[in-house]
Amino acid sequence: MKLQNILNNTDLPKTSDLVIIGGGVIGCSIAMHLSKTGFGSITLLEKNAISSGATSKSGAMIREFYQTDFLIEMAKESKTFFEKSDINFIKNGRIYLFSKENTDSVNNNAKLNQNLGVNIEVIDKDQIQKLIPEVNTNDVSLGLFEPEAGYVDSVETTYKFAQTGIDNGVQIFTNTTAESIELTKNGVQSINTNKGKIKTKIIINASGAWANYINKS
Repeated sequence: MKLQNILNNTDLPKTSDLVIIGGGVIGCSIAMHLSKTGFGSITLLEKNAISSGATSKSGAMIREFYQTDFLIEMAKESKTFFEKSDINFIKNGRIYLFSKENTDSVNNNAKLNQNLGVNIEVIDKDQIQKLIPEVNTNDVSLGLFEPEAGYVDSVETTYKFAQTGIDNGVQIFTNTTAESIELTKNGVQSINTNKGKIKTKIIINASGAWANYINKS
């Protein structure tokens, strides 16, 4: 997939209402969603290529099963988004395996998820073996089966997020490294990059494992 109008060879804007650091799935998702609201000028900076960091290594699993109400509701929103999008969401199901000492917590978590509308069921060792004959269940007592879970292609997803953002006016600059952030007593003043400075009042740091390095600048 090739992105149209990636602006890695043009001059940076002098100002931007928002600067996003990081061109992985999180940064591109933020850019896409905000661009749909008419937020204002949005600039995304990526030090390498779009989806070249941790995103490209992700299994990109889409599931609803989690251990807290908040995470479950977030996961449900995410799954609904992918079901309605043109991104290829492959529902191959997911099984979670547990040992005997986890029986009570597994049953409690299953009830929590079911009460919030998640399609998940507790299954025993025989059911696990039928679903996955190759699995070794010697240390397994029970499992959870989420039939509507699945996965997407992490790179394809990120590219589509980025392209939608671009189509809505987001400026994306690859090979552009965020080097330091200038602050005043009133907050953010600007961001310095290897290609120049951008004046902005809002910066979102979506650079994943590199976030702390930028924050310390």
